[in-house]
Amino acid sequence: NNPVIAGNGLYVAFDSDASDLVDGDANDARDVFIYDIFNDQTQIVSLTTNRSQVDQPSSFPTISGNGRFVGFTSASPDFDNRYSGSGLEGFYKDLQTNSVELANITKNNQQGNGAASIPLVSSNGALVFTSNSTNLVNGGGGSETHAFYTKPKTPKIVVNQALKAAFKKKIKKAKFALRKAKRAGKKARVK
Repeated sequence: NNPVIAGNGLYVAFDSDASDLVDGDANDARDVFIYDIFNDQTQIVSLTTNRSQVDQPSSFPTISGNGRFVGFTSASPDFDNRYSGSGLEGFYKDLQTNSVELANITKNNQQGNGAASIPLVSSNGALVFTSNSTNLVNGGGGSETHAFYTKPKTPKIVVNQALKAAFKKKIKKAKFALRKAKRAGKKARVK
């Protein structure tokens, strides 16, 4: 269920109730998996940092462009000891280090006081998720649901207008660099 493919086209993340996709899947719960297309191998993603299975279902995966990070939801407190285990939360896993972390973390390294969505994860481990937590950033943000952009452990609130302005500025800079490079007959370099 819920398949998503990495931007590089090499990995597919999905969730399943099947217990015969990998050896040792014995938790009788829905798990998140990743399929390596190139090597024709499937591995379970929804294991704790010490590679233990949890007794709660995990589902709705997202995957970074390079396939290194997978986001998902679960109600299991076994993934991150900062999680209180009250309802579904968004988690993300680094498949290189095998670490699993709660997305909804304050600057004081504690769980946010509201629910968080499934995190979208970039290739460098930065996250975007929505939450109604009021303690993730200074000033709270009120009781409405907000979008948050975070590199692990450094949440910042994202306002849609600010995102649009940043993208417009980046595009304008790139267009300028392209025009300048074209006039000079060189390749453009945009930071």
